[in-house]
Amino acid sequence: MSRSGWALGAVLTVAVLGGAGLWGAMRLGAFEIGENMSTIDIEEKGPDGLPIIHWWVEREEFEKIQALLDAGGDIEVPGFQGATPLLKAAVADSWPMAVFLIERGAFVGAVDRRGMTLPWLAATSRVKEGNPDFPALLKVRELLNEKGMLGQYYEPNDVKKRIKEGNWPPK
Repeated sequence: MSRSGWALGAVLTVAVLGGAGLWGAMRLGAFEIGENMSTIDIEEKGPDGLPIIHWWVEREEFEKIQALLDAGGDIEVPGFQGATPLLKAAVADSWPMAVFLIERGAFVGAVDRRGMTLPWLAATSRVKEGNPDFPALLKVRELLNEKGMLGQYYEPNDVKKRIKEGNWPPK
């Protein structure tokens, strides 16, 4: 890459990422070498201080997540409120990402400190027929149904109450 191209990329990155700046952009893989990241740090944190996989789930960076998991990254690493990457994807109604993570082995029975669960999020999703993500939501619902979990959705406050009482997971 030429100096002018690199400088333009740096300026644009700083403008887009704001506080994360150039160093944050480099750490997030904005400046990749070839088609693959030059190194993978499975302990890397995003600009928010959470594990990098959560940053990439939010941005639907499938290839980066694939590389991270292939390098031994933790698919269940907790983020905000103890949410797993799968719960983060579901909270954001990113159902293609949720399918991807389930297919990579993510635990569908996870619960975070807010009481969020995948069955509840799939049942109450704002994604409707006609939305490009709707087929992926149907796939998640199908996978939950196969595990006998589709009908086992509880409102978050009920989940927190059940956890406090020692009645979680449901039997």
